[in-house]
Amino acid sequence: MLNTLQKRQTTYNSKKVVGLTLGSALVAIIIMLFVVLLNCGTALAADQNSTGSQSEGSSTAGNPASFYGMDLCNYPGDDAMQAWWNDSPFYYTGFYLGPAPYHPDTSFMDKRQVLIDQGWGLLPIYLGRQADSWNLDQGVADADDAVNLADSAGFPHGTVIYLDIETSSPLTESFLSYVTDWVSEVESRGYIAGIYCYVGNASQIGNALPDNVQFWVAYYNGSSLPTTIPSPADSGVSFASAWQFVGDTSLTYGGFTLDVDFNTSNYTDPSTESVNVKK
Repeated sequence: MLNTLQKRQTTYNSKKVVGLTLGSALVAIIIMLFVVLLNCGTALAADQNSTGSQSEGSSTAGNPASFYGMDLCNYPGDDAMQAWWNDSPFYYTGFYLGPAPYHPDTSFMDKRQVLIDQGWGLLPIYLGRQADSWNLDQGVADADDAVNLADSAGFPHGTVIYLDIETSSPLTESFLSYVTDWVSEVESRGYIAGIYCYVGNASQIGNALPDNVQFWVAYYNGSSLPTTIPSPADSGVSFASAWQFVGDTSLTYGGFTLDVDFNTSNYTDPSTESVNVKK
């Protein structure tokens, strides 16, 4: 555009040339102002988008991020856990409290600080009585046992302890009473109660418990880690904060092969309901 105006200036007198030069300058200034305003608007929109996005996980703005975790029945050793922290996409691990009624193993019990120092978040699990137990009146006693084990392992008040419920059938009244007694006693002792259960039982159990109880649900969907981290709500249980979506799968990281279950959670440390991204 400016080249065309310059070519035409040769046919004008000097006054017209001066006027045209000033006009051209004014047009250039207006164009420059328009470009600056346009760029500012684009930068503002980009800033707003980056503010609303999550740097980790797969969620969109306004929804909690999701993080991978794993669990396995027995402690595999300090070296294996350090290698997996360094090389795997997992942020937290299950931590079995024991000996419990249905989990006599105690291999995790002196490893809390080791795992925390390595960087791991934790999912404390108490595998209490199950549907086939004859003494389901032991809810309060088992809750005290769970709290004492958690305290012995170094978990402070305010830690979430998950009662592991393995059945996929609806709970009987006696089993549901066991669960509600367990939850009430854990809460009275200064800890936060959590429930691990099959997705089909979540509503029945949730309707019988206070709103502050954390839910970790199980429903297997696939056999590998998806590219996009699923949200716990994708399990079909909207109030779940963790979801075990693949079971008993072998993976190798850092030279160590482990058989683990895959989980997704709203927290990098489900034991404290906190997101503290360290990877």
